[in-house]
Amino acid sequence: MTLTVLSPSQWNFETNISSPAVLPTLFPPPTSSPLSFPPRRPLHSLFPLSFPLTSSPLSFPLSILPTLFPPPTSSPLSFPPRHPPHSLPPPTSSPLSPPPDILPTLSPPDILPTLSPPDILPTLSPPPTSSPLSPPPRHPPHSLPPDPDILPTLLTPPRHPPHSLTPPHSLPPPPDILPTLFPPPDILPTLFPPPPTSSPLSFPPPTSSPLSFPPPDILPTLFPPTSSPLSFLPPTSSPLSFLPPTSFPPRQVYWHSSAHIMGEAMERVYGGCLCYGPPIENGFYYDMFLDQEGVSSNDFPCLENLCKKIIKEKQPFERLEIKKETLLEMFKYNKFKCRILNEKVTTPTTTVYRCGPLIDLCRGPHVRHTGKIKALKIHKNSSTYWEGKADMETLQRIYGISFPDPKMLKEWERFQEEAKNRDHRKLGREQDLFFFHDLSPGSCFFLPKGSYIYNSLVDFIRSEYRKRGFQEVVTPNIYNSKLWQTSGHWQHYSDNMFSFEVEKEVFALKPMNCPGHCLMFDHRPRSWRELPLRMADFGVLHRNELSGALTGLTRVRRFQQDDAHIFCTMDQIEEEIKGCLDFLRTVYDCFGFSFKLNLSTRPEKFLGEPAVWDQAEKQLENSLNEFGEKWVLNPGDGAFYGPKIDIQIKDAIGRYHQCATIQLDFQLPIRFNLTFVSHDGDDKQRPVIIHRAILGSVERMIAILTENYGGKWPLWLSPRQVMVVPVGPTLDDYAQKIRDDFHRGGLMTDIDCDASCTLNKKIRNAQLAQYNFILVVGEKEKTSETVNVRTRDNKVHGERSVNECMERLKQLKASRSRNAEEEF
Repeated sequence: MTLTVLSPSQWNFETNISSPAVLPTLFPPPTSSPLSFPPRRPLHSLFPLSFPLTSSPLSFPLSILPTLFPPPTSSPLSFPPRHPPHSLPPPTSSPLSPPPDILPTLSPPDILPTLSPPDILPTLSPPPTSSPLSPPPRHPPHSLPPDPDILPTLLTPPRHPPHSLTPPHSLPPPPDILPTLFPPPDILPTLFPPPPTSSPLSFPPPTSSPLSFPPPDILPTLFPPTSSPLSFLPPTSSPLSFLPPTSFPPRQVYWHSSAHIMGEAMERVYGGCLCYGPPIENGFYYDMFLDQEGVSSNDFPCLENLCKKIIKEKQPFERLEIKKETLLEMFKYNKFKCRILNEKVTTPTTTVYRCGPLIDLCRGPHVRHTGKIKALKIHKNSSTYWEGKADMETLQRIYGISFPDPKMLKEWERFQEEAKNRDHRKLGREQDLFFFHDLSPGSCFFLPKGSYIYNSLVDFIRSEYRKRGFQEVVTPNIYNSKLWQTSGHWQHYSDNMFSFEVEKEVFALKPMNCPGHCLMFDHRPRSWRELPLRMADFGVLHRNELSGALTGLTRVRRFQQDDAHIFCTMDQIEEEIKGCLDFLRTVYDCFGFSFKLNLSTRPEKFLGEPAVWDQAEKQLENSLNEFGEKWVLNPGDGAFYGPKIDIQIKDAIGRYHQCATIQLDFQLPIRFNLTFVSHDGDDKQRPVIIHRAILGSVERMIAILTENYGGKWPLWLSPRQVMVVPVGPTLDDYAQKIRDDFHRGGLMTDIDCDASCTLNKKIRNAQLAQYNFILVVGEKEKTSETVNVRTRDNKVHGERSVNECMERLKQLKASRSRNAEEEF
């Protein structure tokens, strides 16, 4: 299951199981509602979520259902005892209607007004006399038809389910549960004999009732066969693996509901205008516009206490569909909500969700009530712009996360502490590797020791290029905008480029290398004998990222990539992909990364011939099969110009990062009219381009490696490889000679001649600074021309000759050993 969190510009109302276009069919909306709006400024937000058809709010694991939705203690025909039943609107007739002798038991006349809100059963009770905008009651009636997250309450299996029913074979859920949830059609007439056609209490026909037996093509949506959607529970392998990406939709529903709780608390504390508040990959956030004051981390305890109070009240989440004009009048005090309604909502009505005093523009779905949120933590705040646009209003953003078990929150906090200690910005400052300056935002200043890591990574890739037949090229940094118009980037990417005018022509700094490589391929006629032609480029790239999006080395404006483009024939694709996969395995094994592979195939909107796509995808599939690593098919997720292989690496604390990419491109050769002469003399043959990167951005890879190693760099990458420590001042000259010899040998070597520090203090300082090896020299070592070797982990290797020690360290560095301290 996947979840796409759309930006406001991508808002749409796609028809799927969770969209407003489908929900009215499953759950008919009322004609009016006693759900009133609060008299004061309500809370509102919009979560532009798009759930794919396979993401259903009903797809909770069966083991969790009894916890989230407690089963009734009585007959499966009775309504849940704790909350008023959600009556269904009566059509004229239905084969599913209960017999007349059962109806008094289900709905005695004297309690019908309580059980069935007037807008649901207009024939049984008169419409409400109060205004729909009157203050809400303390315990508002459930006037809405059940939405997806309430449906499990209606369909909760009884404690003693009937075992005489046989479920259809097409259902994924366990057979002993299905009869209770959805009895087969041939059994239903027995359970519910059809009443006279004139019965005012007849149920909706099977095609429109949430209680009817769903067709087979809908069941996989309601009950996807994947693993638990609320699988927060951590495996033992990783501190972060309790947030598995395969469980996005239900986890997002949980965090979506938590965002409403935090939004209600924010409105009570600050009184500002709530904006967007979506769930994100790890938690949720809420944006709020405040006229003057800002948000401080000192406010977090107050907000958390208020959230706990809201959770304790078990405020129900209730869905309501309201006319756009009514909402514009209701939200007239909040210009942000009015913008959303005017710019994003194109239908006459849209949905809101109510939670306590909060009325929120929202598509849903949600958990049943706020009490389902068992542990909530507010942990960060920042400033942002409305919809990420720098020329719009500044908003205050607050981040939170929640879990269904307080123990999970404790584990998350422990992980956050570990991640904080490994933060590359913190370690980069402590280890004197790099810094940023306001006079060049988003552009990193690499200090000498940081530059050593940078150059070591580039040299590593260059050494592999020589082995694998890549030719390194150098291309310009500035191009006329006509180049980007030809490539197609200008039409879609110009806002993210640094452009300027020169002699009445528009130029721009390059954000990628591929168009320049196309010019290099096309500058003279090419023969089939030259293919595959592998061009590699470490050129400097610039992208105009928003200032609010800049984050250390992971999101910068100036960067370099280990970028390469392979020009080849269709028949050469398979072998070239094999070479790319072997390349990335060599590099990632050296770093100690595991990785996972996804093959993304032809999307709905694609360019080119289907036969060409099919041939290319088959070759990618063959290459992956021969590669021998596990891979997953991701159908329909390829780029419009060609299929691709997505690679995610896993770091030491269980986080996944997207770095490498292997993409086929059929369109760029067409745009630049690239051709080569085939072996039979045809000079109009088109090459295929393979976009390939292993490190991705060198800057981002340094950030990932810094946090992966926690600052304990392996010898070959370490900017602090050797520290020479003299026992006393009389040995400074000998220590300096040792330092110079090792430095000339290509090792990053320093010396500590601080006479104010004791020997133990010097050794301890070197260990804390993460020097891989510490060479202690005294009178004995000076006489015998040796050094006493120990490591940063305080492992003592003992006395070694200077030459022996140097040669061994050079061997370990050349082999790029990950555990040189142990292997020494």
